Amino acid sequence: MPDPCDCTDREETVDAIRQGLADVDAGRVKPAREALKALAEEYGITTASG
Repeated sequence: MPDPCDCTDREETVDAIRQGLADVDAGRVKPAREALKALAEEYGITTASG
């Protein structure tokens, strides 16, 4: 018998993917390097690129 949690997890995952695709379509994205740089600055992490 399948675990009922699997269905909920799957639905949440599909919803998150749909939201991500909607964000891309709406232009609510930024390049990964830019996002990682901002995170490094926020948390005081030194990166190889400075």
